[in-house]
Amino acid sequence: MPTFYFRLAASARYGRERSPEIDLLRKGRHTVSLPEATARALGAYDYLAVVNRASERHRFESYPCLLRNPLPTIAIPLTEPDPDVPLDLQAALEQVYEDGSQALVVRYEDPCEPPLPADEQQWAWERWAAYRAAHPELFPPTPVPPPAAP
Repeated sequence: MPTFYFRLAASARYGRERSPEIDLLRKGRHTVSLPEATARALGAYDYLAVVNRASERHRFESYPCLLRNPLPTIAIPLTEPDPDVPLDLQAALEQVYEDGSQALVVRYEDPCEPPLPADEQQWAWERWAAYRAAHPELFPPTPVPPPAAP
């Protein structure tokens, strides 16, 4: 599966902006502002979204997510007195996926990198097979060539 890392307002740690961070990497260094020990204390997760408010720089709203679950909807803070705006991460990722024709680019028949546990890899392949079956317009059946003439 593709790996993504998205961070808005990189200077937010030092400025007045808000900083939603979304880490969709399953391997590698810790990438969000939430201290790694604090993130690990949240329990098991594959992906992590974090929101930090300008008025409370040391407070983080954490949204851990497992591979098999849809990505969460997170609260994007605006300047007071405006209320937070919900951002449906799953819907946003699906839109980017469709707009970028990722189904035609990524080699989903291959095992995931970094490797998944066997049961998770099987689940991922089943999801891919279901996606292909639901979108025959993108994946027409491969014609079987006629037998070679003697």
